[in-house]
Order: sequence, then C-alpha cells, then structure tokens
Amino acid sequence: MKKYILAVSLIFALNSAVSLYAGTVPTRPAQAEIRWMGMTEALAAAAKEKKFIVADFYTDWCSWCKKMDETTYKDPAVIKLINDHFIPVKLDAEGRRKVVYNKKEYRESEFSAYMNVRGFPSTLFFQENGELFASVPGFIDAATFRNYLAYIGEKWHLKYKSYQEYLKNPPVKEEKKPARK
Repeated sequence: MKKYILAVSLIFALNSAVSLYAGTVPTRPAQAEIRWMGMTEALAAAAKEKKFIVADFYTDWCSWCKKMDETTYKDPAVIKLINDHFIPVKLDAEGRRKVVYNKKEYRESEFSAYMNVRGFPSTLFFQENGELFASVPGFIDAATFRNYLAYIGEKWHLKYKSYQEYLKNPPVKEEKKPARK
C-alpha cells in the first residue's frame, strides 16, 4: 500500500513539475480591468454597440484623479458596470492626442475646453450618437459612481423622471431562481 501511495504521489509531483515547466499551472484569475480607449475610437464603438460612453477627463498633476484611479476605478462592481454597459474613455485634459467629434478635429485639451470641463477629475456621459448626456465634476466615490453607472447604463434614466427619484425609489432587481428538477 505504501508503494502505491508513493507511486501516486510521484505521478502528481511529476505532473506538477511538467506543468510548471510548461507554464500551465493554474494561477489566480487576473483582476478585471476597465478597457479604456480614446474618444474618437469610442464614438465609433458607441454607435456600433449602441452603448453610452463614460469619459474620464483627468490631468497628470491632479491628486483627486489619481485617487479615483486607485479607488473608484478599481472597484469590481464599477469595473463590471463599465465593461458591461459603457464604452470607457480616458482623456488627458491637457493632452495633444487628436479627437474627432462631430466631424471636427480637436486636441484633447481643446476638446476638454469645448466640453466645458473646468475641474478635474470630471466624468462625462455621452449618448450612443455622441451627444453629451451628463457631466459630473469632481471626485466620485465607488458607491456613488455605481449608482450613476446603473442609472444610465441599465437604462433606468428612461423609466424615472430624475436621478433623485431613482435614488428615492431604487428598482428591485429580481433574483434568478434556480430551475426546479
């Protein structure tokens, strides 16, 4: 019996060694991340996928922008809501990358001014057709941001008269019941 256990243990050890060598050892799944893109690319994707755009306007020197990156945008529920319901954009409000909006070309800094972004961070929501829907200046904590994302991304803005009404009477999500056998 001892020889049998030793043989099985040896097989598992060799299998693990081969897997390690081959690089196929299961690892923890990578943390989901937001799949950011540029504004011009996002406008085309939003029209094609029929999704709103959520745009993070930031600057390199902004400490609240960095805090939002480190906290709000790392929240698993925020990541899921954004990736499921939005086309996400990161836009350097002092940047020089090209943005094409309504058939006009801007630098990121010019586009920020055109969108009337005056403080950082600022989060702008654009409709599928590229029209500005809402602008939220300043840092947004994860809990508040989840509400904004659900309200817009899950189309609750079409069912409620206002965001305040939505917060007072949040929708009740039906839980999926397991199928009976």
